[in-house]
Amino acid sequence: MNRERLSALIWVPAALFLLVAGGMLACGEIPRERGRLAVTFAAASEFRRALVVGEGQDAIDVSRLELQLRAVKFLPDEAEDDDAAAVHEAGDFFIDVLDDDGDRFEVEVEPGLYKKVEFQVDKPADGDGIDGTDAALWFEGSRGDVAFRFTDDRMMKLTFRDVDLAVEPGGVDTLLVDLDVSRWLDEVDLDALVADDDGLVDIRADGPNDRAHRQIERNISAAIRALRHPNP
Repeated sequence: MNRERLSALIWVPAALFLLVAGGMLACGEIPRERGRLAVTFAAASEFRRALVVGEGQDAIDVSRLELQLRAVKFLPDEAEDDDAAAVHEAGDFFIDVLDDDGDRFEVEVEPGLYKKVEFQVDKPADGDGIDGTDAALWFEGSRGDVAFRFTDDRMMKLTFRDVDLAVEPGGVDTLLVDLDVSRWLDEVDLDALVADDDGLVDIRADGPNDRAHRQIERNISAAIRALRHPNP
């Protein structure tokens, strides 16, 4: 094959590429590289995988802390002039807060500024909750000499506003969800609750400790907060 023929074969695809790219630029169709939002859950913001939270007689030794999310949403700042787009991811996001490899997840998003985050704590629409139960939240441990287990199968929505998550093309921004577990047993007298034959205080919505269950639900809703940029 002569050089002129070879040059022509190389030039034609190059010209076609430039023509297509130019047309996409003219129509604004070349997409920007997407970014990511990384979310980490912590028992306490100071110690992300803390086994003991609180101090003194109120200290809680946490042996298990798991959540299941049915949906997550990231909503942009509508007042900002950028290309951020609302993200709604449904599925099964299992979080093991005490596991270094299981306490976080990431979601791809369009670059821009995100101001509001929503998590739906619930079992999947077409599956079981934690360990084949209906539970979407499992909190187990001991305080003092009392061992307890709290499980919750009620759908709980966690909403965080004004979080200011700025995602650059190809970049990642991070969010820490501080569960602040030290407050979850506030105003709950474990010694006064009903224990089973093994001495475990099982706190369920449909059990003899239902009043304590409602109190812990209120405590959880009041305690959880979202912080930007978790500590490494």
